[in-house]
Amino acid sequence: SGRPSLTKMAFFSFSVPPGPLRAHARLLYLCGRSYVKELTSPDFFLSLKRICILVVLAAVLPALVWWNALGFFLDDLFFPGYRSQKIEAPIFIQGCARTGTTALHRLLAKDPQLTTMATWEMAVAPSVTWRRLFVFFHKVDQLLLRGKIASLIDGFSNRVAAATQRVHKVQLFGAEEDEWLMTHIGAAQLLAFLFPLCLDVLGPVIEWEEQLPPQTKAAILSYYTKCIQRHLYAHGGSLTYVAKNPTFNRRIRWVQKAFPDARFIVMIRTPSEAVPSLVSYIGSVWNCFCSPRERCPFARVLSDLQPSEITYPIDALSDWPATQRAVVTNRLLRSSPLAAIQQLYRTFGLELSVAFHKAISNMSVREEQKDAGHQSHLVVHEHSIAVTGMTEDEFNSHFAGALERLRRLEEAGEWS
Repeated sequence: SGRPSLTKMAFFSFSVPPGPLRAHARLLYLCGRSYVKELTSPDFFLSLKRICILVVLAAVLPALVWWNALGFFLDDLFFPGYRSQKIEAPIFIQGCARTGTTALHRLLAKDPQLTTMATWEMAVAPSVTWRRLFVFFHKVDQLLLRGKIASLIDGFSNRVAAATQRVHKVQLFGAEEDEWLMTHIGAAQLLAFLFPLCLDVLGPVIEWEEQLPPQTKAAILSYYTKCIQRHLYAHGGSLTYVAKNPTFNRRIRWVQKAFPDARFIVMIRTPSEAVPSLVSYIGSVWNCFCSPRERCPFARVLSDLQPSEITYPIDALSDWPATQRAVVTNRLLRSSPLAAIQQLYRTFGLELSVAFHKAISNMSVREEQKDAGHQSHLVVHEHSIAVTGMTEDEFNSHFAGALERLRRLEEAGEWS
């Protein structure tokens, strides 16, 4: 009876990254708490589908925690060199979700001088050891089985991509946001996709600056930095790392302290397009993993939060060196990817290689949007402002300040 209980107040109070046992417990807590809350929730109900999903999550997520913890342990034994790997001038793509961050991320991933984390790397091989192991398995498959296993995996990957095409195309071998790495320590904001009624528990990591204890921020940073070091080390050590995380919008100052030479890209898109798309997107994810009582739960709450999500990155970068910050508009990226990249590379002093230039030139706008799972024209027409729970007048009034900041940033380059 004297034991401290695992409460939402203590959930994000740690000074070292949670080990596998504690991370296991954290994830089981989220599964169990979701089950209990969804029994009586006015917004979600506990369907048979949801129960099955919770059972799968309670088995798979902790299994990945232990698997990757073993990989991290073996890295320290067999690849200790990763700890001295330098992270030089990394690039962070910021901006609200549904502004084109995925499209830009996956486009930059095609540049040979840059590197991003793929979905499979974050899920099953964030360690150097497991990446070396999977490379070995791939060579054996090619040599002995003529690539049959690779073909099966490619087929599965294509089916996953097709199933998620309409909302956010999940590519097992494509670039994805590395916030998912925090799942392995039970500290990912994106876990809210799987456990929406645990938003109060996940609140500190969502709010970040206001609620998260300094020692917890330091612990998460230590874990995140080592994951990037491992990735760069596994890819030869000389590439520039690129991350895309809308969840990092409120963490920019944290990233700035960790990486003083970091370069930031802010993606911008008019709120009347981005916000309805965001609300619909999150609603679609929750309808996939949960059983909500309406198509877009918490629509008004999500919409109310967005003005600060739009302005926070702009404020945080207002005093950042001009050569280490850039703006890319969703409109330009859709209409002319090459012009967007040329403008961006001039700002950052990056060389646009002939191969990358040719790759971009050969892309049609439609192909690039399809590749990134970003069907912006369809989204704009399909999702009206009404999906946000606001009238058009309410929406325009609520986003007036944010829209003005975006206009000044785009037209005059004013960050403050």
